[in-house]
This record gives sequence, C-alpha cells and structure tokens, in this order.
Amino acid sequence: KACDKAIQLKPDYVSAWNNKGVALDKMGRYEEALKACDKAIQLEPDYVYTWNNKGIVLDKMGRHEEAEKAFHRSMEITPEDPYPFFKSTQLLFKLNRRDEGILALDDALSRFSASEKQVADCTGEIVRDLFNGPSDPDLTRTLIEHYHTHSALDALGQGLVRAIAILNAQSLDKAQTWRDTWQELGGKHKALLLPLRLLDAAVRHRETKDPRILLQLPIEERKVLEEILEQTESPEEESN
Repeated sequence: KACDKAIQLKPDYVSAWNNKGVALDKMGRYEEALKACDKAIQLEPDYVYTWNNKGIVLDKMGRHEEAEKAFHRSMEITPEDPYPFFKSTQLLFKLNRRDEGILALDDALSRFSASEKQVADCTGEIVRDLFNGPSDPDLTRTLIEHYHTHSALDALGQGLVRAIAILNAQSLDKAQTWRDTWQELGGKHKALLLPLRLLDAAVRHRETKDPRILLQLPIEERKVLEEILEQTESPEEESN
C-alpha cells in the first residue's frame, strides 16, 4: 500500500515500482511482482536492483532461462557487484548444470574478495540449496576445493554457518549425514574448523535436546549458534 501511494504521487518513481515488486514476491504473487519489475525497468533500463529482483522472481516461477538472462544483464550493468554472479552460480547448481556452475563460481571468486560480506551471504544461499537436497559428497568436495583454490575458505565457512538454520529444519538423519559429510571433507582446513564445530553442536543439540551441548561452547560461539537456532524450529517441533 505504501508503494502504491508513492506511485500515485509520482508514477515514474522507479524505487517504488521495484520495492512493490519485492513486496509482491514476498507474498508469493509472482505474476504481479514481475509486472512491477518490468515497469521499473521500463522507466530505467539500467536499474540493476530490479534486474536482480526480476531474476529471483523468474526463478521462483520456473522460468529459469529468463532468470539467467536477468542476472547476466545485472552483471553487465554492475560488473563490480558480487550478487548477480553468485545468484547465477546458484541457479546453475539448482538446474544440475554442475560444470557450468563451477565455471561461474570460479569466475565469481576470482573477481571478488572473500572478505566482502556479500560473498559470504551469497555462499550461504548456495550451501542452503545444497542442504535442501540429498547429500552430495562430490559437489561438497568440489565446493571446498574451489573456495580453497581462491583463498576463500573463510567465506565458505561463514556461508556454512548461515546455512545451519535451514539444516536444522531438515530431518535429523539428513542433518547428521550432512554434518558427517562436511566434517570428513572439510575437517582438514583450519578456516572451516569453527563453522564445523558450530554445525556439530547444532546437530548434537537436535539429537539430545540437551542444553549443555550449547553451554560447552565458548560464550561468543554459543551466542552465534543460539541466534541461528532461533531462526527455525525442527520438523518435530513444528508438528506439535
């Protein structure tokens, strides 16, 4: 309603059309969201935020080729922005175009510093998608190898921590399998030791429901994990 009021006052207000598209996307009204995005692009063809949002909406609508084109348009407009490069990578993995996804990931990691927060945020989305599927040791190993090659394991570790919330919403068996896979493949890397410790604590907490699991962590690590676990409930808790 606020966006509509802004548009009523100023019909060519690009940000209002873009933000309306975001709000409609959040409500699952994808056709309307897409129309709002297209209106923003019509008003300002190089409005990069709308190209990214349009790609997200098209992906949710199953129009993956169009989503890929939207992200690539965003890359052309702002090649200094990590977001569309990693969203394109995420989309390729989701479509099981693994070889293309790895090439896109290498391109993204070669362009952007692993210290950029957005790289870790986007990496978290990639790992969350991975957690939503069946355990895939080969892809997990490949991800770790490529982040290691690009000296970006810190970003992968931060992404892994961000993804714990979604894993906590999976079945216990699935959470255990993913925990074991990551410990086996990533345990030799110093940059992943803290994220793996938090992942293990989250899974063991699911297994035992024992609050002492979290109390055994250093206070700063415990605070981080408690905040993550508050973001979601286990399937058992949701069904009660």
